[in-house]
Amino acid sequence: MPHTSRVAVTGPGFGSIVRFRGLLLAALAKRGHIVTVYGPSPSKTYDDRIRALPEFETVRNVRFEYRGIPFDRTGTNPWRDLHTVWALATEWRRARQDVVLNCTIKPAVYGSLAARWSGIPAFSLITGRSAAFSSVHTPSSRLIEGATRFLCKCGLPHNQRVFFQNPDDRDFFSAGGLVRGPDQTVLVNGSGIDLEAFRPVALPDRLSFLMVARLLTEKGVREYVEAARCVRARHPEVAFRLAGGLDTAQRRRAIPKEEVQSWVAEGVIDYLGHVEDIREALSQASVFVLPSYYPEGQPRSILEALAMGRPVVTTDWNGCRETVEVGQNGFLVPPRDVASLVDTLQKFIEHPEQIAVMGRESRRLAEKKYNVHLVNRVIMETMDLA
Repeated sequence: MPHTSRVAVTGPGFGSIVRFRGLLLAALAKRGHIVTVYGPSPSKTYDDRIRALPEFETVRNVRFEYRGIPFDRTGTNPWRDLHTVWALATEWRRARQDVVLNCTIKPAVYGSLAARWSGIPAFSLITGRSAAFSSVHTPSSRLIEGATRFLCKCGLPHNQRVFFQNPDDRDFFSAGGLVRGPDQTVLVNGSGIDLEAFRPVALPDRLSFLMVARLLTEKGVREYVEAARCVRARHPEVAFRLAGGLDTAQRRRAIPKEEVQSWVAEGVIDYLGHVEDIREALSQASVFVLPSYYPEGQPRSILEALAMGRPVVTTDWNGCRETVEVGQNGFLVPPRDVASLVDTLQKFIEHPEQIAVMGRESRRLAEKKYNVHLVNRVIMETMDLA
C-alpha cells in the first residue's frame, strides 16, 4: 500500500457516514490519505439535518470528496443493484482508487463485487445482519435472505478482511460460508463513540426511562410500551420516553404512526419523534432501555448512553449483550419477555441509589472498550493505513 493512498469509503447515506464514520474520515485525512465517500446523493433537507449532528463539526473540517451513486438502501430490484455495482467499478477505475472500505451490509455486498471487478483491494465492515437476516420469518423475508446469502458468497470472500461488531455475526457469516472463514474476519467494538462529544451529565430529578430506536417491531418498541404500561399502573410518577423516527422504508416491520399516537393519547409514553442530537434526551433520562431482537451490530444508541453515564437495560441478544456487564452497569433480559423487562425496570424504582453507581460503570466501560479512536485505529492498522 502506498504511503499516501486513495481511499474509497461506501455507505448507505451521507448522514450515516457523518454519524458513524466521521472521525474515521478525519483520521484518514490527517494521515495524508485522499478520501472519497460514495453513497446516495443527499437532498437539501437532509443536508440541514446533518448539520445538527454532534459529529458534523468534526467532519466539516475534513478534506474529502462526496460522490453520489445510484444506490437504494432498501430496494430489491436486481437490475438497479447491478447498475450500482457497475457505476462503482467504473468510477473506482477512473479515480484510480487504491483501497475500498464498504460500510454496512448492502454497500459491503455491492462494493465488494465492484472492487473485485475493478481489481482493487477491499475491506468491509458489517454493522449487523440488518433486516436481510430478520428474526421474523415470512415467505418474502426468506426470499430476501436467500438472495442476500448468495450475494454475500459472491462478494465478501474477495475482501482482504471483513470487520464484524460482535462474535455472533462473525460466527454466523463464517459458518454459512459467507466469508472465507474466521481468519478473514476482525472483531471491533461497534462503531465506537466520541467520548468528548458524549460526556456524563447529572441525573434528572424525576426517575425516567428512555428508549431510542427506529420504530420497528424487532427493536422491541411494543415490549417497551407494554412494560411502561405495567410499571406506570403502579408508579404513575415514573416517566417513559421514546425517541425515533417512523421507518416507512420497511413497512411490514414498521410501527404505524396511528399506533404511536394511541400510546401518547393513553399517556403511556412521551414520544419525542426523530432526534438528530440525542444528548439532550439522554440528559433527561435516568436509565436507557433497548429491548431489541433486531439483527444488531452493536447499537449506537447504547454506546451513546454508556458514554453519558446511564445504566442500560437491553436484551441477551447478539450485539446488545456485549454492552452490559450484568449487575455492574445494567441488566440483560430475554428478547420479547415483557414480564422480565418489567421486573428489571422495577429494580431501579426500588433501588434508585444504584442508578448513579451503574451509570459510572457505564462510562468506565465506554472508556475501556468503545473509545472511537481505538476502534478506528484497529480498522486503519488492519487496512495498512495507520
